Amino acid sequence: MKTVITVAGVEGDIIKKQRRLLYERSYKIIITHFDCQVDIAEVPVIKEAQLVYVKGKGTLTTRYHTECKYNSSGKNDNEYRYNSQMMLNDVPLLQVNSSECPTCTSLLATGYGIENAGCEELTAIQNKINAPYSSLKQSILDITPLLGLVDSGLYVIADAVCYPTDGAGNFFWNTRNELIENPATAGVYLTDHLRYISGHPVYLYPTQSASCFNEKRIEYYMDTFTKKDNHPRAIVYNFSEFMNFIIDGHHKACAAFLLKKPLHCIVILPFTGMSYKQTATKSIPDKLWFSSVTVEARDVPKKYIALTANRKDVPFSIRAGTVNNREWEKKYKACAEGYPTLTEYAEIVAADLPYEKPMETALIIDCLNDITAVNQQRLEAILYVMKLHKDERLKQVAMQCAKRLPSGKVKKIAYQLLADIKHDADIEKLFIDYIVACEDSHDVVLPIVQAYWEEEN
Repeated sequence: MKTVITVAGVEGDIIKKQRRLLYERSYKIIITHFDCQVDIAEVPVIKEAQLVYVKGKGTLTTRYHTECKYNSSGKNDNEYRYNSQMMLNDVPLLQVNSSECPTCTSLLATGYGIENAGCEELTAIQNKINAPYSSLKQSILDITPLLGLVDSGLYVIADAVCYPTDGAGNFFWNTRNELIENPATAGVYLTDHLRYISGHPVYLYPTQSASCFNEKRIEYYMDTFTKKDNHPRAIVYNFSEFMNFIIDGHHKACAAFLLKKPLHCIVILPFTGMSYKQTATKSIPDKLWFSSVTVEARDVPKKYIALTANRKDVPFSIRAGTVNNREWEKKYKACAEGYPTLTEYAEIVAADLPYEKPMETALIIDCLNDITAVNQQRLEAILYVMKLHKDERLKQVAMQCAKRLPSGKVKKIAYQLLADIKHDADIEKLFIDYIVACEDSHDVVLPIVQAYWEEEN
């Protein structure tokens, strides 16, 4: 049988080819790729990353305003607060009030709904970003119209897993519209490890009004995430330490939350600074920083490196947002026990433990048999990982920690985890024995074991 190609079919193929070439040509104008090493070793949630330069329109941008704080007598206390709003087509997506202290948490408030921003580029790429994931390079190509909205500059685009919570055990969409402190906006200093963990794009913040919530769409993604491995990605932008705001993917995040799974995301990481190294005669650029992701400065042509960001101070005031305008069901208000809190995440990272899979029994035994300071730190992280995985060994490991470890932080954590397991004869006996033996009324574990038999709410 002879195959007949109609004229209409030929014309259709030509038009499709022309459109594809036009799209790829415009893509090359907007995005410049760099074939260089992106160091993601310090950020375990990132699986792959690519450095790009974006020639953007600046319609997805941040505006800033510095406020001077005055005391009750009207005098300047030399203390400043920094307001910022992430804008899309002049619509605030979220609002931030931060202090001049780089290690202090910021106050966050929701914006006025990304659906009100009239973003045609976001609508145009819906089919592409909701398709199964194929590669990071293809994802960057697919979201090029959206990337073209950011301020011109260097960005790292990463394929990562994020958690649909606020870092404090709460469902990401059930946040406050008015300014409220958010711990995920500051780094975590771990005194036991003498380490400062910061700049990991882990948690999520909403930008879409909850009135757009669609139960059927969530059911669709739950089915997709259960049956397929190459999950379609959400698109998020890292704006403060551990926190990302969602550009697209609120329903994907809801589906992941109900399944207690991490959410696969394409993360946009803006340029955050540059470090220098000293030679005999001068300081020269060493590394470009994108939160905690780095690129060697020598690998990037100098014309693309912006030494300073031009921030214009535009007076504005922060008003309460409108995003959380829905009464959430109990299943969303429940504690996000399937995800690590900010402190737990930092402890797991500092201990260099793989938290996406169950702990190896041999490692647990080694730590319990050699109670050094380092192994106590590992045991703390091990307990957190076991809790996240609902590991059936958690009770026995926690009881061993409670019995063997000296008084301190990890022993207290072990008792707290055991206290969450109600109506257990072994735990009751352990707790009774502790109460009988304890002679210190200020013991930090004592209130935990005494409260074990209190009536459950």
